Amino acid sequence: MFHSKKLFGGNKVQQNLHMQPQAYRVGATARHELFVGSAQSIRWVSTETNPDGQPAAIRIPNESTRNFSYPGNFIADGKTYKSWEQLCQKKAEIPGVYTDIYGRNVVYYSELFPCFDSFDYLYEKRRHRWFFLLGNGKMTRVVYADEQEKIHVTEDVANIETKCWNILKDLPFWNQESCTGKEHNL
Repeated sequence: MFHSKKLFGGNKVQQNLHMQPQAYRVGATARHELFVGSAQSIRWVSTETNPDGQPAAIRIPNESTRNFSYPGNFIADGKTYKSWEQLCQKKAEIPGVYTDIYGRNVVYYSELFPCFDSFDYLYEKRRHRWFFLLGNGKMTRVVYADEQEKIHVTEDVANIETKCWNILKDLPFWNQESCTGKEHNL
């Protein structure tokens, strides 16, 4: 029988490699309800290198987004949540990092809605909220804006908001060098 993957080498990725995210170019504009911002495209690179000094494996994420009515259940990284608060059940030792109801690491970032005048500055309390579930070689993003009726869940994130990336890349459990594309000096 003819096996094209064996003949042409296939898409082999070693399973035991430690993968880390790396920004490698300016990404597509991030768009969610009431939010538009710049983004970075990320890929996952192994910390292990081949004989040429290059990463032993590189994986480009295949992003997919689902919108869920809120309030109501939503699914992120294969687990069901009843509210966004379940993503931040316990604060970890690292600032901005929490554990969810399933004991998984979640990075949380929020910012106030834009303010345009003194009235907004006095009374605006709504926030844009980003949650990042960090898996083995993949990332899931949950976005919610206060008083909105949808939660946006993106599995296998390929484009990440620049302000969020600037927080994620500095987390101590990733090597800072691997998070910066060497060819693009981001």
